[in-house]
Amino acid sequence: MDRVKNLAFIFLAVAFAASANQEDGRLVVDPTIVSCDSFAIAKTGRTFSVEIMKDTTHGRGDSGLVGYVYTRLRHPTAIICKPLPAAAVGLSLDTLLERWGAFASDSSVATYLIRVDLLDFALKETPHFFYQTLDATVRFKIDLIDHRTLLAVRSFTIDSQRSRAVFNSGRNSVKVIRDALQNALSQVIQTLNSL
Repeated sequence: MDRVKNLAFIFLAVAFAASANQEDGRLVVDPTIVSCDSFAIAKTGRTFSVEIMKDTTHGRGDSGLVGYVYTRLRHPTAIICKPLPAAAVGLSLDTLLERWGAFASDSSVATYLIRVDLLDFALKETPHFFYQTLDATVRFKIDLIDHRTLLAVRSFTIDSQRSRAVFNSGRNSVKVIRDALQNALSQVIQTLNSL
């Protein structure tokens, strides 16, 4: 019984320390993918330029709010994405294309222009007795545009979800969101490899 009390005390101490690091009920995360070493990349000879990023998620505006987690008992903490979710997807996509050797900084020399509509970028917490489950969703639509004709040659939707059981929601929020974004980008690469 003493062991259970000690574990409960340690858990509460860690939760209290984590909550002390947050200001005004917000936790700012940067989910941008900066390392693309884990992606399987094949050279295609095509180049891409990310032209337009649009966040179509209803109600978010420019707040960057992606969800809430409970880092303190009965006190929700807002998870704020900076850069904004659409920018994080765009920057990650640029990094991936550059690593792939398929990034065109000037759209006039790109084989395809990429237009992205962000449909969902969210984090949800489900509390349990001793742990929480974090579920992240990243969903966007990509239109590949032929830069000469400005006509869409292909459209596809990427839907990625990742889930993780954690003891500290605040500290693990960015990891779960990055996992979902990384999975989404690997789906983009598979699709672009199939062109």
